[in-house]
Amino acid sequence: MKLLVIFLSTWLLPTICHSVCLKPYWGIPTSTCGGLSVNFNGYPCEFGIAQNSGDQIFGDEIVILQRPGLYPHIEVDSSGKKQLINGGVPQSVNMTEHLQKLEEEINDKIDADFAGIGIIKLIEDGSSLWKLLYDQKSTTMEYHRDASDALINSELVEDERKKLAKEQFGSAAKNYMERTLRRAKELRPKALWGYDDFPNCFEAWSIAYLSCTDKDRTENDSLDWFWKLQDFMMSWIYVHNYQDIDGASKRSGMRISEAKRIVHQYNPNAKIILRMDIHTLNGTTYLNKEVVSIMLRNMIDNDIDGVVLYDGATKLDSQASCLELRNHMTDVLGPQTKKDLDYANTIGKCGNETISCIELPGSIY
Repeated sequence: MKLLVIFLSTWLLPTICHSVCLKPYWGIPTSTCGGLSVNFNGYPCEFGIAQNSGDQIFGDEIVILQRPGLYPHIEVDSSGKKQLINGGVPQSVNMTEHLQKLEEEINDKIDADFAGIGIIKLIEDGSSLWKLLYDQKSTTMEYHRDASDALINSELVEDERKKLAKEQFGSAAKNYMERTLRRAKELRPKALWGYDDFPNCFEAWSIAYLSCTDKDRTENDSLDWFWKLQDFMMSWIYVHNYQDIDGASKRSGMRISEAKRIVHQYNPNAKIILRMDIHTLNGTTYLNKEVVSIMLRNMIDNDIDGVVLYDGATKLDSQASCLELRNHMTDVLGPQTKKDLDYANTIGKCGNETISCIELPGSIY
C-alpha cells in the first residue's frame, strides 16, 4: 500500500516552482536508475534543484563533457608502464582531428538550442593528468614534463632543452584549451561554457590554509587569458570525511574567495558555478546535513550563482546503489538544500526567476 501511495503521489504531482538564488544543478547521471526501477525523474526539483528534463544525461539544464575530442594524456598502469594517449602531451595531439571529434560529440549529444551550462571536465579519478602551468607540482605532471623533454633535440644542453620544452608545452596547452572552448561556444552559442576545477589552489591543500597562497595567486594571475575565455568559473568543493566540519568551511571558503577574486579582476561578467561532491573525497560515505549546510550557506552568503551537485564515487549500476542515493536524497541532501535555499530567500538573496518542474510517473523501488 505504501508503494502504491508513493507511486500515485508521483503521478499526481503538480508543477513546483522555486525562486532562484544560488541555483543548484543535478549533475549525477541517475538516468540508469530508471531502468532499475528507482526513479529520479523530477525528484531533485522537489527540493529546488534544476534537473535535465526526463533525467537525461545530456539535457536542457546541464551538460558535462568528460574529456571530449582527443584529450592528450599519459596513462600509467600498476607496473609503472606508461602509455601516451592521443600523443600524450598537448604539443603532440592532432588539433584538426581533436576539433573534428569534439564537433561530432557535441552535435551527437547536445540539442542545437541548448541554453544551459556546458562543462568541459578533464578531471578523472580525482585529478587532472596535466596542469596548465608546466612547473605546477604533481606526480602525473612529472610524466608530462619528461615526455615534453623527450621531444626536444637531445643535442641541446639540459637547461636549454628544459626551457624549450616548457615553452612548447605552455604554448600548446593554451592552444588546446582555448580552441576547445571556443569551438564549443561556436557550436552551442546559447549555452554558458567553462572548464571544471578552475580556478584552483594547488599549494594550499591543507585545511590550515584560510586562503590561496601567494604562489597560487601568482600562478592564477599568469592565466589571465584563460579566465577571460570562460562564461563561468567552476572550482571544485569537497571534504575528506563526513566529520571534516572545519575543512568543509575553510576549503570551500578558500576556493570561493579565489574564484571571486579571479572574476572581479579578469572577467566581471562571468558567473561562479561551483562543483560540490556529495560524497567524501575517499568515497566512503555521503555528506551529512551539517557539512552540506556549511558549504551551501557559504556559497549563498558569498552570492555564488550556482552549484553542481556531483557524485564522483558511486557507480549507479545496481538497484542497491540507486536506492542508497535516493535515500540520501530523501533524508539529507534534498531537505537540507531546500532549507538552505529558504534561508537565502529570507535574507533577500533570491531574485524573481523560478525553477519549474513536473515529476513524471515512474517506479521508486
